[in-house]
Amino acid sequence: MNGQALDSFEAFKEANMRVLRDFSDHLSALERREGDLAALHEAVNGANERLLGLVSAQEAVLNRLRATSQALADGLE
Repeated sequence: MNGQALDSFEAFKEANMRVLRDFSDHLSALERREGDLAALHEAVNGANERLLGLVSAQEAVLNRLRATSQALADGLE
């Protein structure tokens, strides 16, 4: 009887170890994904900053075009 109990305990222990290894593997995968998401977040923020810079440049060009257009209109009057 004790042999059976020991075998059952060993099987239970091995099953728990498999569960712990699987959990550890999943946790490692989640940590890698977290790192990937952080890198993606930084890349998106950088892209947003560049887009804001482009919008500012476009606004400056538009303002110059308006000023030129107004100067031309004033010259034709």
